[in-house]
Amino acid sequence: MHRPKRKKKKLKRGPNEAKRSFTKEEVIEFLVSNDIRTRDQLIEKRKPGDPDTPGDPDPGDCRKLFGSWVKAKEAAFGRKEVVDVPCDAEYLADLLISFNVWRYDSYLEKHEESPEIFPSMCHIRSKWGTFSELVSYARARSIRETLNKYLALRRKLGKTPTTKQVRDSGLDLSIATRCFGGKRSLDRFVEDIMRVSENAKR
Repeated sequence: MHRPKRKKKKLKRGPNEAKRSFTKEEVIEFLVSNDIRTRDQLIEKRKPGDPDTPGDPDPGDCRKLFGSWVKAKEAAFGRKEVVDVPCDAEYLADLLISFNVWRYDSYLEKHEESPEIFPSMCHIRSKWGTFSELVSYARARSIRETLNKYLALRRKLGKTPTTKQVRDSGLDLSIATRCFGGKRSLDRFVEDIMRVSENAKR
């Protein structure tokens, strides 16, 4: 029996609708927050704009940013054939720290390459709300862990470690030094901690 072709829904635009360029993060946020999993749903739930206000993302924005609607949906919800990695909020933070992934686009690339390791943005949103919140937490945790290791190295050497000694120890101070405005400021902070610690022991 011949099955009639399903008609595609037509995109509705406002009269003289203002245009704007969306980012991948904005498109994914729109898809996930509205639980849009089909092209028809995107067209139905998209709010048209007007001459002063651009409308919501449309299928054309998905193609422009991701290459196709399917790839946009995969970036938001994960691949159909891959079950999301069972993980918690801490696992996600560890991922960013371990693989040094701090940018949204970089994470999407990692997810595309290894979805069995890097969960979809939908999963991140369910645990953290936004990717930015996850990054903020992971950076704070990374700095705390780095400081603990740097303090241990300082105590072991009995003096402030040189850049070479830090590098030889395998410790990465890049995030911590950016946070403190340079290694010199970081070293002053560490010395203050050492001094407070010594005074507390007396």
